[in-house]
Amino acid sequence: MFGPLKTLFDLQRRRAEEDADLIGRIDPTRTILLEDLIADTKRPARLALLGAPWLDAGRFTSRIAAACAWLDGIRVAEAGKGWAGVPLYFFQAASAEDDAAAHRAMLALEREEPAVFRRYTERYAHLPTGVQYLHLHARTSWMLEGSYADAKLRLKPLFTTFSTYSQAWVMDGDRTYHPVRGKLVGYPVTDLPAVLGVSPAVATDFLARVAVHDLCHAYLPTTPMEAEGFHNAAALAAMGTLPPIRYRDRWESFIHAECTDPAFCLQADGGIAAMRKALGTPSPTQDDILEGYRRWYAHTNAVRKRREAWGLPEGADAATLRSKIDEARADGFQQYLRLMKTS
Repeated sequence: MFGPLKTLFDLQRRRAEEDADLIGRIDPTRTILLEDLIADTKRPARLALLGAPWLDAGRFTSRIAAACAWLDGIRVAEAGKGWAGVPLYFFQAASAEDDAAAHRAMLALEREEPAVFRRYTERYAHLPTGVQYLHLHARTSWMLEGSYADAKLRLKPLFTTFSTYSQAWVMDGDRTYHPVRGKLVGYPVTDLPAVLGVSPAVATDFLARVAVHDLCHAYLPTTPMEAEGFHNAAALAAMGTLPPIRYRDRWESFIHAECTDPAFCLQADGGIAAMRKALGTPSPTQDDILEGYRRWYAHTNAVRKRREAWGLPEGADAATLRSKIDEARADGFQQYLRLMKTS
């Protein structure tokens, strides 16, 4: 291991040492650190803790390595950013039993509410619980389940991310506060191939996309909401490219494009419509994903932001978008700071 990837690896080691007490209390039977994924991709016993035999650690590491090299050449003016802004990342196997219990509890809670307030029921009652771990349903928690004393702290079920970005402490299941020295980000890992209906390679890139997206957030200047879509495209560019894979069907190709191709956003409107036509009657999960992508990429606000905040002309192609990303990278993404001042 060498270069920017080693920089990230060494940083993760230091972050783990800073908060060794807390890290030691996160359930060791189902948790691994980012450094575990990138240190040695041939340690099956360690990776098995995630309960994700589909995860290709070598492919995941390639994506992280590409992002590290892409970021390392960017000079960031904002204080506390660059490598200094990168938190400790960890991954934890999600529990189907815990997810089902949390789902039942939410449905039961809302049955006591007037129908107009049953938002969870309307949104999720008809969907597999694993859908809630997709980035389309981003929900962040600063709380952990379980008791600190028992050293079995767990991520809250049905939340996509755990983060201490907004405070210098963690609250456990006993509602007790515990200080942390650095920033921590945790991701639950569910059975993505089953949830998405894709191959292990595509599912691995889907997970890597989330990690790279957040790594870029940590390294680059603070991202204003107007530029979040541009940040997403830039982070996909940071992931680099890998040899083409043979897709099982059109759906798998569509899902892979969304999590690896920066230009997906430019063709999303027509691509979503074509995908719906090809599917005929999409499954509830497919329908949820397609609708989520429509809101993200094809909504009038998304189109407006590409024009006004990104500076992309109507009908811009992939080469034009790539040029805009390269310009932003050369400028240290100062446009984020400029947009923060005007938004």
